Parts: sequence; structure tokens; C-alpha cells
Amino acid sequence: MKYYIGVDIDSTKILTVLMNENKEVIGDYQVATDTSSEEHLFDSVVISIESLLQSKNMNHNDITAIGVGVPGLVNAKKGIAVYQSNIPWQNFPVVKRMSDHFGNVRVTIDNDVAVAAYNEWHNVQSSKTFVYVTISTGIAITTIINGEIFRGNGFAGELGQTFFMHNGEYQRLENIISGPALRNRYRAVTGNGLLNTKDLFNHYKDNEDAKIIIDEAAQMMAVALYQVNALIDPDTIVFGGSVITHNPEYLEAIKQKLSDMLLPDQAHILNRTYISKAQNQQGARGAVLQAISKVSNE
Repeated sequence: MKYYIGVDIDSTKILTVLMNENKEVIGDYQVATDTSSEEHLFDSVVISIESLLQSKNMNHNDITAIGVGVPGLVNAKKGIAVYQSNIPWQNFPVVKRMSDHFGNVRVTIDNDVAVAAYNEWHNVQSSKTFVYVTISTGIAITTIINGEIFRGNGFAGELGQTFFMHNGEYQRLENIISGPALRNRYRAVTGNGLLNTKDLFNHYKDNEDAKIIIDEAAQMMAVALYQVNALIDPDTIVFGGSVITHNPEYLEAIKQKLSDMLLPDQAHILNRTYISKAQNQQGARGAVLQAISKVSNE
């Protein structure tokens, strides 16, 4: 039996999963992300992998490949984390460092949204034009066409970097309706600095300030989604990220507003737009599935 590791890195936590050759997840382990330096972050990744293996009475010699998902700009071919705004890796040779540490284990790397998208696409491989949307600390999409991730020059899919008019000026979408942006806006209007994004959605039906913020965010997200739909014309759209997975009613608000924009020949996408069922493991699962695919094709 062959075994594989998938690692999903974000600014607060590192989730690692262990998968067998039947593509079944047989274990997982999570650690806090140490972002104090690039080396401490690397150590956090190593600790998460080694802790998971130890919990299964295994070591790196039992592993065939490791797949890693990293936020921001990644050079998958060269194995480098090029630029990340919320973790301290810039031009960090992730694949080389991990290969040096774990020996003869094959290591792959990709953007975190790309690997999450790959997991979702893997579950619906009949989709020829697939879009994965994440709404969390950032906003981004990954497009998979006939099984291949569309990458552009490495920065494709940064939907959160597009501009929308807000409060009389053009601002990046991510700075208006990402999770932290929504939280900060709710704190500002209520004067309560302890509130979080979940509090905002919990009060959608009984608080006018919360309703205004969420309705405005849903309208902007619907416009952004319509632009994606008009340009790419996908047959499936799957949402992930904590803001949407923890608040499914938000997607319903987005879809309701989107339905008013779609032309009749575009309306079919509403029935193929849904939230991921991967319970926040989609990044780690996608990373390991991608590693398995690459090893199998070598």
C-alpha cells in the first residue's frame, strides 16, 4: 500500500492529511502557523507532517509523495513560493527544502486555492469548465478547463484584486467584502471591537446594520460572479472558504441577486453553483490528490 501526504498552509493554521493509494483520508493533523520567520514557518510544516506520521506509527520512508498548498503566487514548476502577503515566504524553495528534509519523497507545490479547486474538480470530473471560488481572508478563483488548471502567468484568478466602487472611490474587492473586511465594517458601525464575521451573519435577520453590510456584499459578489460567468461560461461553480462554508445563507443571497443579472441562456449555472462539502479539508485533500496525479504520470 502506498501513502501520500497533503499539506494546506494558511496564516493561522497548517492542516496535514494522510491518504492511501485508494484515495481515502486515513488521518489528519493540525498545528498553528508560526509566521515569525520563514524558517519557523518551514519548521511548522515539518512538525505537522512528522506529528501525523508518528500518530500512525509511520515515518517518511513510508510516504511516496507530499503535496503542498501555499497562499499567494507560486511557481509550481520550480517548486518556489514566490510571494505571499500573509506568510513570510518570498522566493522560498519549498520543494527543495522539503525534499532535502524528507529524503527521496516526491514533493509538489501549488497555490492553495488551486489545490482546493483540484479537490472539488476531482469530485465532479464530468465538468469541462469548472470554477472554484474562495471567500475567506481573501477572494480568488481557480478555473479548470478539461482537467487543466488555467494559470495565465501565475496570477490568474485573483478576483479579490479587481476594483469596485465603494464609499465614493474604487477599492479592491478583497478590501470590501473579504472576511476581515466584513468584520471590520461591522465593528465600525456597531462600535464593538470584539465582534467577528460570524456575529455579523448571526444578526443578518435582526440587525439593520448587519443586513445592509451583507446585502451590499452579496450584491458585489454577485456582480463579480456574473463577470466570471460572462467571461468563462463555466458549467460548475463551487464555493469554499470559511466565510461561505460557515454561512450557507450568504450563497443563497448571492445567487438570488445573480439570478436577476443572468440572461436566460446563462441561468443554468444557478443549479450548478453550490458550497463545497469537504468540511475545510479541500486544500489538503487537493494538494495530495495533485501529488498522486503527478507521480502517477511520471
